[in-house]
Amino acid sequence: MARTHNPATWGLALAVALAAATAGEAVAQSPLAAGETRGELTASDDRMHDGSYRDCHVLTVAPGSEVTLTQASTAFDSYLIAAVGSDCATSAVSWYVNDDARDGSLDAALRFRAIAPSYVVLANSAGPGETGPYLLTTRVVRPDRIDPAVALSLSLPEVQINNLYASDDPFDLDDLASLRRWFTPSLARALNRLQQRTDGLGLGFDFLVDGQDSDLSNFRFSLHPGPAPDQPVVRAEFLNFDTPVRLDFVMTAGETNWLIANVRSFGPDGDEKWALNNQIAVAMIDAPRR
Repeated sequence: MARTHNPATWGLALAVALAAATAGEAVAQSPLAAGETRGELTASDDRMHDGSYRDCHVLTVAPGSEVTLTQASTAFDSYLIAAVGSDCATSAVSWYVNDDARDGSLDAALRFRAIAPSYVVLANSAGPGETGPYLLTTRVVRPDRIDPAVALSLSLPEVQINNLYASDDPFDLDDLASLRRWFTPSLARALNRLQQRTDGLGLGFDFLVDGQDSDLSNFRFSLHPGPAPDQPVVRAEFLNFDTPVRLDFVMTAGETNWLIANVRSFGPDGDEKWALNNQIAVAMIDAPRR
């Protein structure tokens, strides 16, 4: 069961969810260790913005570790959230969400490379008001024990693009360092240079929503073979208002995460409408020289 929410506003919703359930009250949290942790959602637990209950755990890890979290329950459809931070009463800046460990399952699972020393982990349900016991399994592989050949699994690009849309402001086109957290160095430089040359106009449209309007819903992410074995494609399909959008993100492995090497837009007939690299090149030709 997929929770319905707008990924474009999920960052704000999560910030609210991580705040105290009642102003002035402390938010219950417990340390999370590797192995199995048994818990239970009850009517006395803190609530998320949609009315679902959640338990908050804090996981301490070495940055660079590979973290695998699995939540299983026979009482409700599991929903799992991990967010950078160490305090359940504060908002987070980076998060991962999942409600299906396998297609059609009631379990939830997350696998990601830790970019911070601590994470809040929310054991949650997909539906509001659901209660019952659950089993949370945590596996952490330290950076020095990760096999370099498999350090970045092919499940991670989907997480990266999910995070891109989950954030209200994922990057700043005027800030090269901000762009480099998401894009390959060459694409980050090209986007930043175009931004400077056009006095902030950039491409003239928001390539992440394939237009100007951004009432986004019904997101689906899928992984596909790319132009090279080490360049998988993450396909993002969603509605912008009532208009179907399909964007293919060509990914490449960076030192600590997957990076976007190109973005391609496709119409309902499957024909390519534009590619980000080409759009930037054309826009640079028309931009005034500085």
